[in-house]
Amino acid sequence: MKLRTSILLCLFACTTTETKPASSPDAGVTNPIEAVEAGADCVFNQDCDPSLRCSACDAGYCFCEPGARGAGKNGVDTCDSGDQCESALCVEGPSSTGESYCSADCSPGHATCAGMLPKCVTVSGLGSFCAR
Repeated sequence: MKLRTSILLCLFACTTTETKPASSPDAGVTNPIEAVEAGADCVFNQDCDPSLRCSACDAGYCFCEPGARGAGKNGVDTCDSGDQCESALCVEGPSSTGESYCSADCSPGHATCAGMLPKCVTVSGLGSFCAR
């Protein structure tokens, strides 16, 4: 599977876990990394404090930073960058469309893969996400 360079830059994960406080929008979600404040490592927006987004990718790592999160839905909405997606992850869709689509974390307890990204793939050291 061919992934866009921007995807590869945003798919590095640590091994610790964290559960968001009950007051957060992602309550009850166990995250693959421990990132809650600006500057912390992230893979998806859910890895950051709700007031931050996962972006600012540099040298293969992404960081939580202030800014509006995207609204693009997993497997449904097309994208040019992760900043347009709810998850912060934009991947190449089916070759027949030539488009990229918003993806999401599909590890147990997270998103269900559907639409243009029906498969949950796991990349060692990076995590699980919806793909074509």
